[in-house]
Amino acid sequence: MILCVDIGNTNIKFGGFKDDKLTFFASIATNQKLTFEQYAIEIKNLLKLFDIPEKGFEGAAISSVVPAVTKNMRDAIEYVCRVTPLVVSPGIKTGLNLKASNAVEIGADIVCGAVAIANKYPLPCVVFSLGTATTVFAVNEKKEFIGGMLIPGVIASLNALSASTAMLPAISLDAEKPKMFTTDTVEAMTSGIIYSTASMIDGLSKRIEDDFGQKSTFILSGGLNSVFLPYLSGEFKVDDNIVLEGLLQIYKKNSKR
Repeated sequence: MILCVDIGNTNIKFGGFKDDKLTFFASIATNQKLTFEQYAIEIKNLLKLFDIPEKGFEGAAISSVVPAVTKNMRDAIEYVCRVTPLVVSPGIKTGLNLKASNAVEIGADIVCGAVAIANKYPLPCVVFSLGTATTVFAVNEKKEFIGGMLIPGVIASLNALSASTAMLPAISLDAEKPKMFTTDTVEAMTSGIIYSTASMIDGLSKRIEDDFGQKSTFILSGGLNSVFLPYLSGEFKVDDNIVLEGLLQIYKKNSKR
């Protein structure tokens, strides 16, 4: 089994792959203050929860956008699982042509996601990843990563709105479908963020397809896709595991086996 770990700004996702199939998945909150020993305990507890032997892994790989956590997680995996994780970094083999002026600046999660969609979906393919930030990236029909967009994330936008405006409360997006117009403050905030984000995604997808001049595949990923999918008018596939799947492919390309 190969252990793949996606360290994001909000959550750390763990995936175990056996014969290229995801056999277990778990996540914990990202905490930059945790030590190597504390992450080792987290890993031990997760493996115990899923009844997976600590030494049941033949390899491991890490994708991280939180440098402060990377080393502690790498050391924790090495200590618990007795394998040295591959860390996605500049110069690593991906099998993908990264058409970027400065490839060093491309996030490891985006690289992994691009590798996954290049080998899984009809191209060109575009991903809308709804996480701490909303990230949009694309792979063209030549299997070239051609770049992307960074947009303020939904939760960050809501938190900023609540923090900077004294009379506006913090809200959750788990409520029922909001009315388009309402006199209720909380519902008005919910309506605004949901319908504006859905319109942004629909509008951008149309502009992108027009720019490509051909039919494209659109993927919705990230922790908030279930919130916005019902409000989208375009055709989107949902795939939450593209980073883990791409990480597995990168591990295999760089494995000495």
